[in-house]
Amino acid sequence: MKIFNTKSNVEVFIIGDIIAYGREHVFPIEKLRLLSIYLYISIPDQQKIIQFHDENLNKFPYEQSLYNSSTIKKYNLLHIYDIFANIKDERTISKMIDEQEEFSSALSIIAEGEYISEKSLIQLSETQNVELLKKVLSNHKTPLNILEKFKDRKDLWEVLSQNTNCSPSLIKYIILSFSKLPNEYKAENFDVFCNIAKNPCITLELMEILKNNPNLPAVVNLALNSNCPTAILNELIKRDDFDIKIGVLHNPNCPKKFLKQFVQNEDGFNEEMYQSAVAKNPNTPKDTLFYIASNGYNYAKISLTENPKLSCDILEFLSEENNAVILVGVASHKNVNLKTLTALSKNELKAVRKEVIDNPKTSKKLLQQMLKAKENKCYELEILKRL
Repeated sequence: MKIFNTKSNVEVFIIGDIIAYGREHVFPIEKLRLLSIYLYISIPDQQKIIQFHDENLNKFPYEQSLYNSSTIKKYNLLHIYDIFANIKDERTISKMIDEQEEFSSALSIIAEGEYISEKSLIQLSETQNVELLKKVLSNHKTPLNILEKFKDRKDLWEVLSQNTNCSPSLIKYIILSFSKLPNEYKAENFDVFCNIAKNPCITLELMEILKNNPNLPAVVNLALNSNCPTAILNELIKRDDFDIKIGVLHNPNCPKKFLKQFVQNEDGFNEEMYQSAVAKNPNTPKDTLFYIASNGYNYAKISLTENPKLSCDILEFLSEENNAVILVGVASHKNVNLKTLTALSKNELKAVRKEVIDNPKTSKKLLQQMLKAKENKCYELEILKRL
């Protein structure tokens, strides 16, 4: 039985005696009773699901009648990944750990989630399943002493190097150990340096080492690191490399003189990309942002609407644009004012009006006005939910 999850665009299968979510997450159908602990499936409904499974087991081609199963819909089985990621009950997780051979895929989802406890992470760190172990070591809640246990495992350096709970001493140990390896190995595993360069826990000493790394992506990540000091950014932006310059311009610590300078670079494609990077930077001066809104490329104006600190008057100015993507960005922005939302509520584009409906700043009075408009008939339910 193959179905398609339209919400997250992931295929879900019931084939033979398994439930499979996507390509990796497989759950034996006989474990339905254990799944029901956190799906809250009643025993009668469990029996219905098993019966449904048995009735469709040998049908080919697979039918899409699963969509019409009220029991399946009731328990939202199409969103198994989301359910695993949000498990909070320690008893359930403990039972799954006891049977981790059967539930390794489910535990991989849980291990990288925000609700798993430190105790469970420590317990899972004893697993022999390398992929599951990687998920454990990637979780920022995993204690430092557990991370340090694996510091000599080269196959785990890529995961360890991106954990923000790493200590500077552990990061330095990985860098020094990695540097002693053959060039062939370093070339194949350059992601280790890339991850270290963007890790916010790295020290100034390590940044000084990384800024001269021959691995260009690592230097780009250093330029993007929000903890990278102005002194190093001043050095990096002078490099004759487009990607490094873009990284510096994205960095919130980028000196304002560079943010202003690169907006008018007069370098064709590069100027457009520079403008876009400056437009997204939350620390770009308001006059520079207004310059982009007035004279910038469309791509840069779209980037403006992604800036969390963009002022309501610049958003109002952008609402006069004819570009649909810009208007959608304006209508969905958290800083847009009611005056601009009111003007956009009459826009001919459905997508723009939909963002106005969904914006928390849209008043009930405006929603009631939109509800009366014939062109918003298709959004009647969405409007009523907001009222």
